[in-house]
Amino acid sequence: MKELDLPLAAKRSSLKKYVDEGSGDDAHMPADNQHSGFITAEMYKQLLSAIGDRKHVNDGSDIYKLDPGRYFGQNLKNAPTGAETALLFIDVDRADQTNDHKMYKITVAFTGQVYNHNKHVNSGGTNAATPLGWATTEKYYPLWEGDVSKAGTILTITDNIYKFNKVRLTLNDSNSGEQEITVPRAAAMIAYLTYPWLGQHGVSFFGIALKIKDASDNGGTKLIVDRNYSYSFTDQWTDNTGICSLKKIEGGF
Repeated sequence: MKELDLPLAAKRSSLKKYVDEGSGDDAHMPADNQHSGFITAEMYKQLLSAIGDRKHVNDGSDIYKLDPGRYFGQNLKNAPTGAETALLFIDVDRADQTNDHKMYKITVAFTGQVYNHNKHVNSGGTNAATPLGWATTEKYYPLWEGDVSKAGTILTITDNIYKFNKVRLTLNDSNSGEQEITVPRAAAMIAYLTYPWLGQHGVSFFGIALKIKDASDNGGTKLIVDRNYSYSFTDQWTDNTGICSLKKIEGGF
């Protein structure tokens, strides 16, 4: 090719590229589930959503009508009871594009409480066996671990007990091994185990009573073993102390 022909060749190449591919935002065909290609601006936003960059939804939006993706918002329709006005992180997953099989997961930003809802729809309609509403996911946080049995022992826990609405205690009664007992969080919490005797008529009860030390203190990081008790009943009532031991404390909601 002669040197003088280069400008004309460049123009022809540019024109061919424009005809084949378009120009601007229409320069290339977007990728889909059957073809390779380039991503559009909307696809880019969806990609960001998939890796955790959540899209804001307006107040009053219906959670059940959201497309698959990651969202955040508050004052939303069909939110879990008690979280109607809260700021929510919302995950929507779909298993089948031809049927409305969706899984919704909501995390309350303020507390970390998690809710789940499954929607299963096929050609026969909505699956009537799928529970309605939102299921809660229980969460427990380790607060203390050790081995104490002596009444009056003060325990320093790792977080404020008032953040949790229930407490799970792991007890050992030296007979039936370790067992977990969940009780409502309160100024005084009592957990006990029942042990039926084998080979003879009788039953034993073992328990620990915990109190929040200085319950008026908003710190809520100290508990005290208020009482350790054991009762056995055969032909007479026997009262013992110090047999049950506390192994672990967890806060939950």
